[in-house]
Amino acid sequence: AHGWQPLTRAIKVPTLYAVPVALVIRAFDWTLPTTLDRPIGLMADATIPAMLLVLGYQLAQGLRVSQPASLVAAIVVRLVISAGVGVGVATLLDLEGVARDTVILIAAMPTAVFTTILATEFEAVPRFVASSVVTSTLVSLFSLTLIIHLLQRSV
Repeated sequence: AHGWQPLTRAIKVPTLYAVPVALVIRAFDWTLPTTLDRPIGLMADATIPAMLLVLGYQLAQGLRVSQPASLVAAIVVRLVISAGVGVGVATLLDLEGVARDTVILIAAMPTAVFTTILATEFEAVPRFVASSVVTSTLVSLFSLTLIIHLLQRSV
């Protein structure tokens, strides 16, 4: 039964079920009753502060990086290779102008805080992930500036 533990833990994550339900509700343009809509709205409003608290907790443990090569690889994949994938997707979909630039910029964004939540929940090196979030965010100040500059020149 031990081999099935990661799968059973993943199946218990509510997001796995909430996303398809939300897509159906939006597809049919249904309106939730206030007794459901209001608590969901309150939880949604608390999501980002809660994620930042978890990230802060992980950062309070320290930013000591025991695997610098892995951190560099994570940053390169997230900020450089993902931007290339964004260019490929935009080209494949024949996007132009603002739509093309938006796809490329979104693909080049730093590692999301949500990954810290997942790493903490599944005990998957949360300190490394928190370090990746902070480091990729700092590096993205330069990489996104460069990408925006290149996108403006290609217009």
